[in-house]
Amino acid sequence: MSSNTKILALALGLGLSASTAALAQGASAPAGSAPAGPGKIGIVGIQEAIAATNEGKKEMEALQQKFAGKQTALKALNDEVEGLKSSSRLRAIN
Repeated sequence: MSSNTKILALALGLGLSASTAALAQGASAPAGSAPAGPGKIGIVGIQEAIAATNEGKKEMEALQQKFAGKQTALKALNDEVEGLKSSSRLRAIN
């Protein structure tokens, strides 16, 4: 490795270390401040929350109408594939 490459690698490593340390210090609470009380944690089922709203219901209906034809076509193709599998199994048995 050339000396320029070594210096560049060292400088990048030190820069990354310094920036990581600065971020870590900035994220922690300042010294002397009172500790925060217990945090509140909430879990939201986003799909259920969206589906429960009027706007979400309208959009879901619109999507179902938009893709109803494709869904029907895919179901027909799936039924055809299942039928072919079934007949193939029957031929393999005989």
